[in-house]
Amino acid sequence: RDGRLLDTILGDGVTTASFSPDGARLAVASWQRLFVVDMREQRVFDYCINHPDLLSHLAWSPDGTAIAFAYDDYLALLNIETTEMEILDYRPGQVLGWYPLE
Repeated sequence: RDGRLLDTILGDGVTTASFSPDGARLAVASWQRLFVVDMREQRVFDYCINHPDLLSHLAWSPDGTAIAFAYDDYLALLNIETTEMEILDYRPGQVLGWYPLE
C-alpha cells in the first residue's frame, strides 16, 4: 500500500505467481516452497512443500481458499486456511484451472 518492503521471499527462484480472485493475496511458487503474500494483513505465509521438484501452474479456487499447483507428475490442492494438502494424479502439459460445479 505505502510502497514499503513487507518481506523478502527466499527460495531457488520464482517459477510462477498468481493473484487470488479478489486480488488481496499473491501466491508465489519456487522449487519446494509456496508463498502467499496477504496484502491486507501485510504478511507473508511460507508453505514448505516436501518434494524434490519445482512447483508450477498455480490456480486459485474461485472462493480463494485453496490453491492448485502442479509438480513433477502430480497435481496438489492446498487449503491455505487449514494447510491440508491433497495430492492427485496429473499429466504434464495439461491446463490447470477450476471449473464451477454449480
